Amino acid sequence: MYSKNDAALTPPMGWNSYDYYNTGVNEEQIRANAEYMAKNLKSSGWEYIVVDIQWSDPNALAS
Repeated sequence: MYSKNDAALTPPMGWNSYDYYNTGVNEEQIRANAEYMAKNLKSSGWEYIVVDIQWSDPNALAS
């Protein structure tokens, strides 16, 4: 039985749109990164795609 205070054996591994694209990511870029990750990184434990802050805001500014 695990306690909520037990540490994970490995950290959750994934890609976050804000880390590279800031607020200016689009669907094509997300799909390309997801496909690359599935093909090249999934076997190493990478499994999460996070589309972060303001992706749907047409007035969001990428910097």
